[in-house]
Amino acid sequence: MSTNVVDPNLLFKRKVALLLLIILFILPVVFVSYKGFLKSEQSRLGIPAVTTWFHRFKKSDADGINSLLLTDNGYLVLGDTSPSDRNSFVKELDFNGTPLWSKTLQSNINMTKTVGVVLNETYLISYISILNNTQTKPNVITGFSVKIDKQTHRTLDRSTQVFKSIAHTAQGYIGVGEHNKLFMYDENGDIIWEKRYREGFYFTGINTRYVIAKYEISRGKILKIVAVEDDNFILMGQVKLAEKAKPSPWMFKIDKSGKVLWHKELQNNFMYPSDIVYSKDQSYLFIFNDSRHRQVRCQKYSSSGILLWSKSYANNEKSLSWHVAQTGDGNYILTGASNQADQSKTMWLLKVDNTGELLWQRKRTSDIGDYPSTMIGTLDGGVLIGGKTTKQGFYVDKKYKEHVYKSFELLDEGSWLLKLSMSGISPDPSFTFTSTNAWHKIDY
Repeated sequence: MSTNVVDPNLLFKRKVALLLLIILFILPVVFVSYKGFLKSEQSRLGIPAVTTWFHRFKKSDADGINSLLLTDNGYLVLGDTSPSDRNSFVKELDFNGTPLWSKTLQSNINMTKTVGVVLNETYLISYISILNNTQTKPNVITGFSVKIDKQTHRTLDRSTQVFKSIAHTAQGYIGVGEHNKLFMYDENGDIIWEKRYREGFYFTGINTRYVIAKYEISRGKILKIVAVEDDNFILMGQVKLAEKAKPSPWMFKIDKSGKVLWHKELQNNFMYPSDIVYSKDQSYLFIFNDSRHRQVRCQKYSSSGILLWSKSYANNEKSLSWHVAQTGDGNYILTGASNQADQSKTMWLLKVDNTGELLWQRKRTSDIGDYPSTMIGTLDGGVLIGGKTTKQGFYVDKKYKEHVYKSFELLDEGSWLLKLSMSGISPDPSFTFTSTNAWHKIDY
């Protein structure tokens, strides 16, 4: 009687072959399926893939970026073009930074500031024209608000009401107008209420030969409004505590009827309110530019107005244009700019945790003077930063026969967008802003 004995070496070879089969054929199928599942889940939840990219516009297309908004398709970019024709524009980009469409709003104006809000069926865009004329009232404010259809991108409605800042509400939207007025509208644009805060007037003058003009001006100046919990709103700006006093930072919270829930006035004439973000823990982080001490200051308040902490971050140069956004890990990324000896700007990036402790700081230099002008948090937990070019051009040496002379060459580089992930750090350590009019996309 014989017994079948399996060769141990053959059994080992079979196991190895089976393992190789799993590695070569089965695991890739499982990986691709899982990756497809994650992608479909991200698409279903409206979460874009995490990428880091940089895009620069031509100056004729976008000279300055004033605001950024999250949309269903990506990002809405609001700003103005080069000073030669000074148009306000609206551009929509997808989550990877690819342009989808663009629309020009107005031309032949001196200076603009464009803000907006995403409504159910439309985009509400408000662009302010600042006309400087020293012979009349300085900084005359004009402009328009328009509604743009999300699908066709056609302008549906236009009004002469302009806003400095707009926030979405459960009923529609609320906007900050001139002279500290707030306007609450429903989705159709019908007024619900309007209120004025910190009423008063003081004397001011213009440089005419014999006349000192008297203007009615509110003692306060509201700069930004943000929607927070329970359809309430947090606002920041400046207030003059006395007729001859310098403006000081001013923060207050209102409910949906416009009633003031609490307010704070900081006794510091050297702190300029820069930005505010509503945090996931229902607190508010205020950002101030402290010009006297060459630093940026952060103050975090609870929903009831209690100061939780206050931190400052110093820089050797005078800093300006500070903005903040919260990342997906609950921390914050701050960005600003500092002046250099040649009048160009260096971008300053900081990341702090939810207690204000500094995690890291970095600077991004550019030979054409880039600095950030706005920033928002993104759906993937990162941030999107919009900025502009500060240098108009360069002097270059040119030769004519035996003579060398300097010629001023205008730059064609305009505004830029920088998308960073949750870490806020580009995976490419050599990444700078020196690429012009081109993509610089980095994948992990």
